[in-house]
Amino acid sequence: MKCPKCGYESQTSGNECPKCGVIINKYVASMKKKQDKDIGDLNVRESKIENTSGQGKQAVIPKEVKGWSWGAFLWPGLWGLFNGTYIALLSCLPYVGIIMVIILGIKGNEWAWRNKRWDNVEHFKRVQRKWAIAGLVVYGICLLGIIAAILIPQFVKPEWKEFISSDGGYSVLFPGTPIEQTQQVNTVDGAINMHFIEFNGKTFSYFTGYVDYPESLFYRETADEILDGMRDRGVSKNILLSEDILSLDGDPGRDLKVQMSGGKYIKYQRIYLVEHRAFQIIAVVAVKDEDNKSYYIKKFLDSFKLIGG
Repeated sequence: MKCPKCGYESQTSGNECPKCGVIINKYVASMKKKQDKDIGDLNVRESKIENTSGQGKQAVIPKEVKGWSWGAFLWPGLWGLFNGTYIALLSCLPYVGIIMVIILGIKGNEWAWRNKRWDNVEHFKRVQRKWAIAGLVVYGICLLGIIAAILIPQFVKPEWKEFISSDGGYSVLFPGTPIEQTQQVNTVDGAINMHFIEFNGKTFSYFTGYVDYPESLFYRETADEILDGMRDRGVSKNILLSEDILSLDGDPGRDLKVQMSGGKYIKYQRIYLVEHRAFQIIAVVAVKDEDNKSYYIKKFLDSFKLIGG
C-alpha cells in the first residue's frame, strides 16, 4: 500500500504507514474534509462578488471585462446603440470619428459593462465575442472584395470592338465603347475641324483622329514636311525616343515613341497622310504599366485600316 502523505510503498496491508507513522484512513478522511471546506469557501467568496453592471460610474469593473474591444472598434455606431454606449455615435463624425474608434477599442468593454445590465461576466464576454466575430467576418469579406476588384481585371481580357468611322473612312479596334468629339482649330489657311475618337482606361488612353488639310497647304509643303510638322506638334516639349518611316497602302507615315510628363507616360503615335487627309493613331500608357499593356497597344495600333474608296 502507498502512503498518501509521504508516498512510501509498504508491502504490508496495515492501516499505519511504517515510515511516517500516519494513520492512512484518518489522513484520507481529513484531506477530503479539508478539500470540501476549500470548495465551500470558494463558492461563498464567488457568491459575495456583486454584479454591478449597468450602474454607471458606480459599477465595479471585473478584471475579466477589461481589454481591447473588437466589437466597439469594428462596429462603433451600431455596437454603441446595442450596448447602451451612445457616446460611440461620435464615431460617425468626420475627423473626430477616427479618434473615437480607437478610444472605443480601448474603453469599449468598460463602458458597456457600466452602461448596460448583464447577467454575469460570462454573459458579457459571450455577447462581446459575437460582436467581434461578426465584425471580423464582415471586414474580412470586404477585404476579399477589394482584393478581387483589384486582381480580377488583371486576368480578364477586355472585349475589343470594331469602331467604324464612315466620315473618316477608317476602322479601328477599341477595348470598349469610345467617345467621339470634334474640335475646331484656327490655322493660317483658315479654320479646320479635327475629329477625334477617344477611349480612356485607368493607366492608358487610346485615340484616333483625322483632319482634312486645305489644298493650299500642299502648294507650300511636301508630304514629308507636313508629316514632320505633325511630328513636331505631337512631341512639343516632350522627348522623342524613336521615329520610323511607315506606309499605309502606299501612303506615307511615321511611327513615333514619345516620353511625356517627365517620364511618367509613354506615347505611341502613328501618323499617316492620305491625299489631303491626315490620320493619327495614339496610345498613351503609364510607364509602370507599359510592359503589361504592350500587347494591347500593338493590337490597337495595328488594327487601324482604311475603308471605302
